[in-house]
Amino acid sequence: MEGDLKINDAIVTKLKTLTFFMEMFNADNTNEYIALKQFKEKLNSDIDLLLDNKEKIIERFMKKCDSVKCIETGEIFETESAAAKAFGISSSGSISNVLHGKAKTAGGYKWELIKNETNNN
Repeated sequence: MEGDLKINDAIVTKLKTLTFFMEMFNADNTNEYIALKQFKEKLNSDIDLLLDNKEKIIERFMKKCDSVKCIETGEIFETESAAAKAFGISSSGSISNVLHGKAKTAGGYKWELIKNETNNN
């Protein structure tokens, strides 16, 4: 995937830059070297965590948001904001209140959440 290559290139570049600065200080006991060494260890730990959870992260970003359906008209909208705009409702929060059981209607209409599967785009 092209995105993976960009992420990998960015990680490699940051590690090379960090290694360059560590070599500049070149003494194990300078405060700067110690700080950079600790930062590099933390960065490596973060990279390992990212790689271990790569599939979950990709799945989360690929998940398509749930849609909103107006029960009376049958119209389906990708977002609460789009539904609110289409029906002239001042706030998408009004539709959210219906979806979460805090109100019966928004803009005079009943609404329901449509669960979507992952986005195939």
